[in-house]
This record gives sequence, structure tokens and C-alpha cells, in this order.
Amino acid sequence: MPFLLLLATFLLVGFLAFGGDTALLAYLQSELVVRHGWLSMEEFAELTAIGQLTPGSTATNLATYTGYAVVLPEFGFWPAVGASLLATLALAVPSLWLVPYALRQLDRHRKSAVATTVVGVLRPLACGLTGAALILLLTPDNLGSPTASPWQFGVSLLLFAFTVVGVRRYRFHPAFMLALCALAGRLLL
Repeated sequence: MPFLLLLATFLLVGFLAFGGDTALLAYLQSELVVRHGWLSMEEFAELTAIGQLTPGSTATNLATYTGYAVVLPEFGFWPAVGASLLATLALAVPSLWLVPYALRQLDRHRKSAVATTVVGVLRPLACGLTGAALILLLTPDNLGSPTASPWQFGVSLLLFAFTVVGVRRYRFHPAFMLALCALAGRLLL
């Protein structure tokens, strides 16, 4: 039964979630942590951080790990590997079908009012979903709290500020800034 639930969940995420990898985080958190309880919020935050440092998209890495973690305790290693593959493919397949179709339609109807309206609606929607993902991850578990852990909170804010300045002002690559922040976080926390 967990195989069908994984398949249905990640197909649904793949078909309904728009806005790119970061925007998917809020939807994935809702499905994986709140609705199904497959991951704790702490696991979700840790896997999100690891997923951003490893090759591939964060959503794909979350799907891969979740498929494995859900099936492993009950069915063992090889079925968990299969569930991991199933969840990953279920997330990817809708995009492999929808993106080429949408691009052909957009190219065919580029000047139409409908295409302009759809793109005009999707842009702010993607920004809103990305903002929701950011707010979702602003928790005391991730940043610390000014009262309970002032050092962790201060270091988190400082690393965020340095990252914004490094990427915006000095044009450092975000992956470089992530690696620097990971090193600084490891040394300071």
C-alpha cells in the first residue's frame, strides 16, 4: 500500500506544483510532513538543506529519500530502493510531459491574450510560492530563537546577510555562498 500512496502523492505534486524547486517546498512540506507524517519538520528542514547542496533538484532529492524512508522499516532494503525510484520518477514524469507541451503551446500562441494572461498570473504565483517556502523554513529549529539560543539566531542572521551581500553586491555564485555558509555554520555552531 505505501507504494501506491507514494506514487499518487508524488504524481500529484508533479502535476499540481508550479514555480520551480523552491516553490515546491511549501507543497512538499504539506504533503510529506503534515498530511502523511512521513517526515518530521526537523527531518524535512535537514533534507532540504542537504538537497540544496547535492546534485539535482531539492524536490527530487526529497522524493528519493522519502520513498526510501517510508518503505524501509516495513519491507527492507531492496523494496525501499524500488520505492525511492518510484517516488523520484512519479515526481519527474509530469514535468517531462507537461513542459514540452506547454512550451509548444506558448510558442504557438505567444501573442494571444490568453497566453499573456497565463504567464502574467504564473509569475506572481511562483514568487508567492517561493515566499511561502521561505516563511515555512523560518522556524526556531532552523534559525534558533533570540531568547532560547541567541548565538544560533545571531549566526543565522549574519550568514543570511553575508549571503545576500555576496550574491547581490559581489556576484558570488549561490552555490559558492552555500558552501561558505555551511563551513561557517559548522565552525560557529
